Amino acid sequence: MDWLAHVGFVWLTSLGWIGGLAVVFLILTRFTPCNPGQSWWADPRAAVTDLVYWLVLPLIMQLGRVLLLVGGVLLLYGSAPVDTDWLVRRWPIWVQILAVLLIQDVILYWLHRLFHTRAGWRFHAVHHSPEVLDWTSTQRFHPVNAVLEFAVADVVVLLMGFSPDALVLIGPLNMAYSVMVHANLNWTFGPLRYVLVSPVYHRWHHTAAEEGRDRNFASTFPFLDLLFGTYHMPAGRRPEVYGTSDGSVPRGFVGQTVYPFRGAGAWARRHPIVATTGGLAAASGVAFGVLKLSEPAPVYGASEVTAAKTAPAELPPLPARGLASAVAVSVRRSQVFLGGADGSLTIRGADGTEQAIAAHVQRANAVAVSPDDALIVTGGGDGTARVWSAETGQPLRALRGHGAGVMSVAVAADGWVVTGAADGVVRVWDPAGDLVGVHRTGVPAPVHAVAVSAGGGRVVATQLSMACMWDVPADKVTPLTGQTALAYAVALSPDGCTAVTAGYDGRVKVWDAGGRCTAELLGHDGPVYAVALTRDGRRVITGGKDGTVRVWQTGGQLVRELGGHTGLVFAVSADDAGRRISAAGKDGATSVWQVPDGDVVPASANTPER
Repeated sequence: MDWLAHVGFVWLTSLGWIGGLAVVFLILTRFTPCNPGQSWWADPRAAVTDLVYWLVLPLIMQLGRVLLLVGGVLLLYGSAPVDTDWLVRRWPIWVQILAVLLIQDVILYWLHRLFHTRAGWRFHAVHHSPEVLDWTSTQRFHPVNAVLEFAVADVVVLLMGFSPDALVLIGPLNMAYSVMVHANLNWTFGPLRYVLVSPVYHRWHHTAAEEGRDRNFASTFPFLDLLFGTYHMPAGRRPEVYGTSDGSVPRGFVGQTVYPFRGAGAWARRHPIVATTGGLAAASGVAFGVLKLSEPAPVYGASEVTAAKTAPAELPPLPARGLASAVAVSVRRSQVFLGGADGSLTIRGADGTEQAIAAHVQRANAVAVSPDDALIVTGGGDGTARVWSAETGQPLRALRGHGAGVMSVAVAADGWVVTGAADGVVRVWDPAGDLVGVHRTGVPAPVHAVAVSAGGGRVVATQLSMACMWDVPADKVTPLTGQTALAYAVALSPDGCTAVTAGYDGRVKVWDAGGRCTAELLGHDGPVYAVALTRDGRRVITGGKDGTVRVWQTGGQLVRELGGHTGLVFAVSADDAGRRISAAGKDGATSVWQVPDGDVVPASANTPER
């Protein structure tokens, strides 16, 4: 029964840490938060998952250290007696501690980078999955990741001859420090920012924004990132969004434990999931270039075409919970469409009534509404896209074939659909649901945004900090040279002659059919998350982090700034002439404006309770 007593001791120790840390960081984050309002208890399910990790991971780590140490001793010394008269044992304990901290951080730096490559990302994605990052997320590591990273670092220094007392003394220090750098604290350490990792520094590593991807790998000493070219600490700025950006990682402990092993063989063919994130592309130095077929256009068998046209199975309605993972808005119907982290699609009317539908078995990553507001398309982490009636909410068809989570969708007024997946594949579907074109970028990173013209003749897609225009009938791809920041949103006029991209850097760019940038729309304070074009291609509507909605001429002139929308604007919509405009935030709050020839007159506002 000794093992039961040991388990009980470990759990009591963990609970002691949790209780003490909860009090300390509740006070600290109250006065110096990096991201106000992003508290760990905002997502109860994630908090429960983190609690399970706090109770389970210490036991796994102890077992992993023992096994690795035994294996290391046998490998190095075999059955011969181990000579314990190592030179480093003669050093003062404080010198050993400093040496161990530096040696471990070098080891952890490179192991951390390894887990950001394709081979290791599916394990490490578990640690990056929290969208509300706080101290509770410290222990959220896949067991394989934890053992091969942290247990290896401990065992290496023991095999080098350092005293176990050094590790015993370092243990609580490492724990407290790791918890601190994950906490929601607005600390940069000022002049010491190059010496010690700060909470803001590490939050840049966890951000879902591209600029923080594959940066800041050091656990303790950021000068390692300076030395190896991965340092990122922009002055006066703070990261705002967190997570893996692909939405494929399950939310519970069991699901996250089996997640890295689910992508092989027949199971993967039945249940498509995301294979990688953009971490591979950045780490390996692969350039995006253009959307170009890496092989002849495939011939699709009848079975695949039939599957693409199959209507989704009847599923019981599910309520939408928490903030939406995707938003679209209809100005004609005064509706907002919310894709949920639980896979649901919620249709909210102008009167506040809601219809919740079980759309996907994993997160609904993307939602789009057709220019005539007749069709809705959703894209899910389950690798499917689904077309719905905006009027009734009834399913019309399911589009299957992606081998990874669908990250972006767009639909034309005549029913043509384009979908972009987390593995860099773009697919085009005709109004009947037939798959008519597939383009592979060659980079296993999410296609962030797509747009399609009427008739499906032209597609615009963005991936990482690149964008391109694809003439589908001619299979001609034109890069939009000059797009240098992650484009959160794109729009395309019905005739395919005008495209607009909206970037994380706050720049909105207008492109002609030849892929030339004809204008830059500058004025938003921060990232621009939403963009729409009027049917005639003469007006652009944008919405972003600063909470404003702006109306522009495609030549670059600002027509109007529509203020009064609170929070991030994640979706915008306009009628044919751009005189009636609607916007929605990630929280589902919507606003509608009438924009006559004169001054802007707010028409209505529907801000549901949050």
